[in-house]
Amino acid sequence: MGEVGMGWRLLAMALLVAGATACTASNGETPSRDERRSDAFVRGRVLADGEPVSGVRVSVRLEKPGSPDGRRHADYLDDGGYDASARTGDDGTYVVEVDPRDLADELFTDERSVTYGLGLTARGRSMGWGGTAWLVGDDRTWRTDPLADGDDRVLEVDIDVVRGRVRVTSSSGDTETHGLAWVGAAPAP
Repeated sequence: MGEVGMGWRLLAMALLVAGATACTASNGETPSRDERRSDAFVRGRVLADGEPVSGVRVSVRLEKPGSPDGRRHADYLDDGGYDASARTGDDGTYVVEVDPRDLADELFTDERSVTYGLGLTARGRSMGWGGTAWLVGDDRTWRTDPLADGDDRVLEVDIDVVRGRVRVTSSSGDTETHGLAWVGAAPAP
């Protein structure tokens, strides 16, 4: 198993979250069910020592349960894997969307969950985080808790590329901060 593949596997095992909270619209009102429905899989910010970083590609990688780690990108796509990405805006924010209708049934466990790897490359180095997401409710929305419903929030992952820190906020609103190791060359001074 390659170093990068092992890193994804270790990171995927690290995220355990649960609970439930309601989301609110930007005007402070609770949005209607239709306004909450989206294909947002993960959202967050990419920062450099607390300042927003624009133009960073953030990707989500999904593979079949039990797939070997460390495979080349083309190999896992040929085997039915899935890849989605988004670039950060001027304010460093991103939203990666995954439409569940686009996914092969083989990507899901019996509990309708998927294991994901979230990755980005900035300043010539790569960083990643991973975990499990479930399709919940009749709306088929992505959440980090199998008992959540469509009213709960989507996973948020904020990454500071200079500090090597990730702040993860679950569907329940619980927040944890972790240190991450970079893969690749040392940062330029």
